[in-house]
Amino acid sequence: MLKNYFLVAFRNVMRNRLYTSLNVLGLGLGLACALIIFWFIRFQTSYDSFHKNADKIYQVNSVFSSMGLYYNAGVPPSMSRAIRDDITEVEAVSMCLDQRDRLLVLLDKNGKPTKKFKETDMLGAYIEPAYFTIFSFPWKIGNSQKTMGKPNMIALSESLAGKFFGKENPIGKVIRLENEINLEVVGVFYDLPENTTLKHDYYISFATLIANRNFDYGGGAIYNAEGKEAWGGVNDSNHCFALFPDKVHKKFMDKRIEALSKKYHPLDKNFFHQFVNFKEVHLNEAYGDGSISTTWLWIMGSIGVFLIITACFNFINMATAQAMRRAKEVGVRKSMGSSNAQIFNQFMTETCVIVFFALLLGFASATSVLPHLNDWLDTNIWQTKVDFTDGVLWLFLLGIFFAVSLLGGLYPALILAGFKPIIALKGSVSTRQIGGVSLRRLLIIFQFVLIQVLLICTLLINQQLNFMLKTDIGYNTKGVLCLNIPRIDSINQESFRQRMLQITGVEKITLHSNPPTINSMNVTGFRYENRKEMEQYPVSIKMIDSYYLDTYGMKLVAGTNIPASDTMRGFLVNEMFAERLGIANPKDIIGKIITVGRKSKAPIVGVLKNWYDSSVKDTINSVVLFSNKVHYESCGVKLNS
Repeated sequence: MLKNYFLVAFRNVMRNRLYTSLNVLGLGLGLACALIIFWFIRFQTSYDSFHKNADKIYQVNSVFSSMGLYYNAGVPPSMSRAIRDDITEVEAVSMCLDQRDRLLVLLDKNGKPTKKFKETDMLGAYIEPAYFTIFSFPWKIGNSQKTMGKPNMIALSESLAGKFFGKENPIGKVIRLENEINLEVVGVFYDLPENTTLKHDYYISFATLIANRNFDYGGGAIYNAEGKEAWGGVNDSNHCFALFPDKVHKKFMDKRIEALSKKYHPLDKNFFHQFVNFKEVHLNEAYGDGSISTTWLWIMGSIGVFLIITACFNFINMATAQAMRRAKEVGVRKSMGSSNAQIFNQFMTETCVIVFFALLLGFASATSVLPHLNDWLDTNIWQTKVDFTDGVLWLFLLGIFFAVSLLGGLYPALILAGFKPIIALKGSVSTRQIGGVSLRRLLIIFQFVLIQVLLICTLLINQQLNFMLKTDIGYNTKGVLCLNIPRIDSINQESFRQRMLQITGVEKITLHSNPPTINSMNVTGFRYENRKEMEQYPVSIKMIDSYYLDTYGMKLVAGTNIPASDTMRGFLVNEMFAERLGIANPKDIIGKIITVGRKSKAPIVGVLKNWYDSSVKDTINSVVLFSNKVHYESCGVKLNS
């Protein structure tokens, strides 16, 4: 019987090719969009879930509460030592100090350089041995967990090891970092999946920094001027991860980290640390990378459901319209002894066949589009490969198949199976018997309502984007490029600037640690005038040269620009800095001495008009700008537009 159902269904599908093609194309397009949205949600919600202890891994973050709540994923570099000493319940803890744009040089047996790599997207980190206990790393060669406690050790990703050594065994080879430190290769780990926040190409032992205290790793000071551990500043490239035991409750650990915060920040009640589950960090708007949030996942999921429902309603409309043409077929079948159940099964089988072909079309379309979405949309939030071993994918496809078949075919099949044979044979079936014109109109109206809701949402999102792109953020962004540059000494910095100015179309150039607006910030405490205690809120710091204001078109409301100098001789602050100190007139703050961090002490020489230093949706922070040639890692280039 089942074979006969499929045989008859295939004949009817082939006989009504136009009807079938329209249904397959309509359903296929809707299912393709639903699949892409499924892969997007699946990709985002499965971040870092491949780690064995993913549910027990927690990241230590910083919170500033002087004016509202400001969250930062960074911590002082001494955090792991403090947790080991004060929170003994933690099973394992490790620092991870990120670094970018570092020069790695492969040395031969005689110490001569052979290959050099310094790519702008190459990310490394300094880690402690427990890092590989906390996270599940698949090792290709070696296992650096046992050797990462020693100084001058490095582990490479499979991709980076391939660039350096090809198929040669890299264990024991020497790589020089920034022409200063020789590192021994002790392990190679397989490249991690796309959906991970740990996108490092190499890891260097944390003990390397301890053994080379004068080496600038780019993440702030580990020790202060007195040689003590630095706790005053937070750099968002410094992370701390902890592994909780099975029987320890998070609320208990929250109390322990609260006590630790009070111990190491006794004078700053508005600065504390907290544990956040590592799997939740990616979708947490406070700590994540800002690319996506849980709200957007719900929105995308709702759009996918609406698309499927709209496609199913379209299928129902076309199927009920076809019902009158097939009335005599139903009459003949019933007069030959077919029951309502058999006719119902026959038409449900036809629906399943159409849905199956539509699903094949949708799957093929989605898989062909998926690898190009990141390039087309200029993002990195979509997966680029289909994981055919993912059981959730096949369950989703199976669920979609049955859901669409049931939703799209149930009503037409019930209508057709309910025809009375005499009326059907006479051809006297009326529109009332197939649901009436009113039902089909209702379905069409509902389709149009859904489509209009989606269009309105699209227009609202477009208006929000236009607002973010066109709103005045406080300085000139037109014709300005921000480029990463290698760290160069003060002599070559001026030479670099002059050579850049010789390029046709380049009008101005400035060297800096980062541009005026950036998602990540370097925050630290400060002392105003001769006050004994640090202020109760941090400031965001930017290292700039004297061409910064002119290149970005930033406006002074009081005072002057910083002098052209490689060293710090004065500070620039924004209006918010003065406002939070309770100073109404910016001119009154000129000449006042401030100490930023532990040792940067100088007068304020100018006050800048406020600008959005992080995002238009965030509050403006207190910002301090000053010269420091060591931290010029990027440049702003003003082009003749």
